[in-house]
Amino acid sequence: MKEVVYPEWLKVEEFKTRGEREKTKIIIDIDGIKLEAWERKSEEVLSPFVENAVVFRHEIVLRNAKNGKKTTFYFYGSVHEYENWKVHYDDSLDLLTCVKCFGEDALSWYEYDDIDEFCKAFGYESVKACLRAYNGCKNAFKKWQRILSMNVNETADFLYNLVNTIIDFENSL
Repeated sequence: MKEVVYPEWLKVEEFKTRGEREKTKIIIDIDGIKLEAWERKSEEVLSPFVENAVVFRHEIVLRNAKNGKKTTFYFYGSVHEYENWKVHYDDSLDLLTCVKCFGEDALSWYEYDDIDEFCKAFGYESVKACLRAYNGCKNAFKKWQRILSMNVNETADFLYNLVNTIIDFENSL
């Protein structure tokens, strides 16, 4: 496997807390904002996306190192990861993907803040499923806004830059 060369805006650290296993933390420094992300824990759950399938649900911590505000969000692993017993996200690229997806979810609400447009854009046929996804994306945006301490447009601008920067890095691998 090719060794990853990290860009200057991304740092990786190993740490251990209160007798727990060693964990990986990524530090993203973009637009003067330093974000830290790591997996707090994971657990086996039924997949919300695949009927009768078990996956690992990862609780990810996202912290703004500048103001100390933090939030958590869940990221569901795949059935394939479960079958191969990938219990924890200890890899920097996995964590980066989690942060990117959390940003993309938030931007989905920002881009389609009208529920009908949201349902149409993402192909939902069930109103209940659409409402659940819409509210999840809205909550993601509000969490980002809180930890960044920015208004709606500033938060969106930051997230566009963050997501695109991560995508550019992923495409370079």
